[in-house]
Parts: sequence; structure tokens; C-alpha cells
Amino acid sequence: MKLECAGSISSGNATEAEVRRAFADDGGRGEFIILSQADEMYIQAAGEADDPYVMEYREGSDDRHFECTRELKKSEAEAAFLKYLKGDSTWKTDFQWKKQEKKPWWKFW
Repeated sequence: MKLECAGSISSGNATEAEVRRAFADDGGRGEFIILSQADEMYIQAAGEADDPYVMEYREGSDDRHFECTRELKKSEAEAAFLKYLKGDSTWKTDFQWKKQEKKPWWKFW
């Protein structure tokens, strides 16, 4: 899996140690972190330092794009990323999700 961060941390073949290091290094991670299996198949979180974090995931098309219904602690986001990395899908049941609404193009400006 590919690990990407807003900061300087990235990996083409992420390991558990790299994901843990990314969450521990606030400066190197920056304000977001993404772990992707393929194009349009990922989990991502945004937040800085310790709290709060927002998290979402996508499994292909727009109708399979979800966001967590509450803000998370950094440790919760990290745990979800580690499960995602290992192929343990229980991260989905650890949180409540809602389908992400597609915004009209004029809402981006």
C-alpha cells in the first residue's frame, strides 16, 4: 500500500512501522495522511498534532465514499489505519459512517 502525507513522509510499500512513525511525527506528517490500495481506494485522515481528526474512506466510485460521523482522537485514526494496512476490515465497524455528499462545483470556490 502507498502511504502519503502532507509533509515529507511517504512510502510506496508502507509498513506498520512507517504508519506508526507517520502518526508520531506531526511535522513530517503534516495536516493529512492517506493510505491507498489503488486509485480511488483509500483511507485518509486530516488533523494536526493530537486532536481532533476527521477520517474518510473510498472504495472506488463516488457512491462508495464515506466519512466518519464524529471527530476522532489521533490514536483512533492510527488504529484504523493499522487495521486497514493489515486487511482487517473491523475498522469499518469501529466507527459510524455516512455517505459523503458530492458537492456542486460552485461550492469549491
